[in-house]
Amino acid sequence: MKLRENAFLVMPAGYGVVLILWYAYYGVLFSFSLGLVFLALLPLTLLLGSSAQFVKELTPFIVLLMSYEALQGVAGSLTLAPVIHQAGSGTSYGIIEAVQSAFLSPDLTDVMSLFYGLHFPLVIGSAILLWYSNRVLYQRYLYSLVACSYVSLVFYTLAPSAPPWYNGVASNLLATTSGKIGSSSLFSELARIGSLIESDKLVAFPSLHAAYVVLFSYFTIKLKRTYALVSIPIMVGVLFSTIYLGQHYITDLVAGVVGVSDLRAHRYAVGPRERLRQVKLLESSKTYRARIGAVNSTKSLGEELSRVCLETAAQENATYADFRLVNTVSEVVSVINENPASEELNDLGAGIRVLYKESGWGFADTDEVNLENIRETTRKALALARGSAKIGSKASFVKEPVHVDDWVSPKKKDPLAVSTGTKYSLLHDATGRMKEEGIVARRGQIFSTRIEKYFANSEGSKIFQDLTQTGASLIVAAKGPSGIQRRSIQQYVLGGYELLDELDLPGQAPTLTKEALALTQAEGCPTGKSDVILSADQVGLQVHESCGHPIELDRVLGYEANFAGRSFLTPDQLGKLQYGSEHVSIVMDATLAHGHGLGTFAYDDEGVQAQRKYAVKNGKFVGYLMSRGTASQVGETRSNGCMRADTYKLPIIRMTNVSLEPGDWDYDELIEDTPDGILMDTNYGWSIDQKRYNFQFNCEKGYRIKNGSLGEMIRGPGYSGITPEFWNACDAVSNQKSWVLWGTPNCGKGQPQQVMGTGHGAAPSRFRNIRIFGAS
Repeated sequence: MKLRENAFLVMPAGYGVVLILWYAYYGVLFSFSLGLVFLALLPLTLLLGSSAQFVKELTPFIVLLMSYEALQGVAGSLTLAPVIHQAGSGTSYGIIEAVQSAFLSPDLTDVMSLFYGLHFPLVIGSAILLWYSNRVLYQRYLYSLVACSYVSLVFYTLAPSAPPWYNGVASNLLATTSGKIGSSSLFSELARIGSLIESDKLVAFPSLHAAYVVLFSYFTIKLKRTYALVSIPIMVGVLFSTIYLGQHYITDLVAGVVGVSDLRAHRYAVGPRERLRQVKLLESSKTYRARIGAVNSTKSLGEELSRVCLETAAQENATYADFRLVNTVSEVVSVINENPASEELNDLGAGIRVLYKESGWGFADTDEVNLENIRETTRKALALARGSAKIGSKASFVKEPVHVDDWVSPKKKDPLAVSTGTKYSLLHDATGRMKEEGIVARRGQIFSTRIEKYFANSEGSKIFQDLTQTGASLIVAAKGPSGIQRRSIQQYVLGGYELLDELDLPGQAPTLTKEALALTQAEGCPTGKSDVILSADQVGLQVHESCGHPIELDRVLGYEANFAGRSFLTPDQLGKLQYGSEHVSIVMDATLAHGHGLGTFAYDDEGVQAQRKYAVKNGKFVGYLMSRGTASQVGETRSNGCMRADTYKLPIIRMTNVSLEPGDWDYDELIEDTPDGILMDTNYGWSIDQKRYNFQFNCEKGYRIKNGSLGEMIRGPGYSGITPEFWNACDAVSNQKSWVLWGTPNCGKGQPQQVMGTGHGAAPSRFRNIRIFGAS
């Protein structure tokens, strides 16, 4: 048994022996005191399970409490004279007598007796509250308790002091409680019980009633400002009761308050304990990089660090703060021609946002996840927020319910648990089947990612999410008369390695190879105007570029202009613009019910729950991707949960799953209903202007449609248009059978750039009279 680890048993037990010997020496062995009560109850801590930690940390205070409680019946037998009460009498200026004379009444005596009796319950009550709400504040509260109790014990031992009534300066109203409030004898009974456990009468200076109630008020307000509505009246009531009941001089109260007046000193007292804790957390974070997915590692680390962050922000009077701990492990396995390669990323860090005086935002991040550095990073964010507040206007920040939740994304097979060798073998098989004359390049890749993130904010939300993402791609390039042509497939989902079974890369490899070779012999796409049917994946990218980015509200409002600039979808067009035809409905949906997309999650990176909202409803433009800070600027009272960050960087508005809802057409019927046109499949490249208004796209392959049937293959088909004109030309969307939720893994935004995965559900769709062209 290690002494340090079992101090909560060894210290009281050792003290108990001294206490009993002391009591026996003075002949008061069976004297009743709180010290003996605690000794009797401590064995029960062995049965408390995890709650034993509460008692363990409370032990130093308990021992000190027992120390001066042991003075009951002992101090009076010592030779030390009670001298302080005489000085107190000389400086009372008749205040106690005046108070008792002016306010004396049986009912008030009962009420004040109740307040006086709160002195010790407040100590334990606030300890329990802090223990469950904020462990860092709880530890600092205990240090403050121990400090003021130790100072008091020194006075009680070396210079015992008596209360005013002891020397006849005032009446002892505590002994005259009437119990006549209502018809209950509750107050008199409480007073009787209190008199039994009342400590020795020669422990009046300094007043622990004053010290403890000030500590109670200070720390509960630190925990939550609105608690002041309760704690301050209680504090005033307790302080007044000590005077009214004749239990303390003014000097006793002043001394008690002075004893805890430097309430910020506890910051320095906690250094050694927290440094030890920091070492443990650092060890935890380092080893965790090698064991992602271990039981609650990120969550427990996040809980510990977020307490420090949020408490530091609260101490500096931040209006709002949030903390994110993000642990990312990813692996990319590639086979390029015959050459295998792999890349791994382990990234652990924290991002902290702070709002100061409701007008200045600050953000700071760090990859050094220990307590002291989190505290310093929070202060950096605070410093930036203070600077911003000097020039900023009041920030709009819509409300969000408090969420306390754990969420794990579904998967059948963890992709990171599949060996790299197994992945190499699969890719070698697939790329090997593409090795034919005329093929100049082959590449296969498998992407595996696990993201664990813990979020907490000053409003009370505490959210842990565990996200698994898997992706794969296969690309082949052929060289022939028309130059180099390529064919590719790719898909990325929120899910596990089961995606590879569904894709069947080896099974698709021969078809891709045949198509790539055929494209080198195919004619180019004609130039002019034509009806166009786009494949589902191409429609998905069209949605991404011409709808997803333009509805990002930060881009609309001018907060973001990187990567193709601003947006033509200005707020004055919301609810008015006919963005597309009646067949076009586009949703913003991060919920799991929508599908296993890269834009699927339970909560975004500012703690907003995933939602389903329309951006375009039956062709009408009706909604934006937004945040808590931008929602009110377009008349919304709640964010739709679109704040996302690349690892632990600053969250910005990002696409979730922005999807075109399926229509009513079977794919085959759609082809049959098109007498003349072009089918375009799989994106090759694109460009779009600074307002997301004018665009052009190229595809890898196409087919002529003649008399309702697919004809010859064409290479490099392209199309262009003006966004609202293009979507208003949509007259048919395929049904759910052809609808796929595609993953876009590398969407860039922001400066410094952030890369994010997004999802786009789509089905083959037809657009009338579109400008088309061929690749050079």
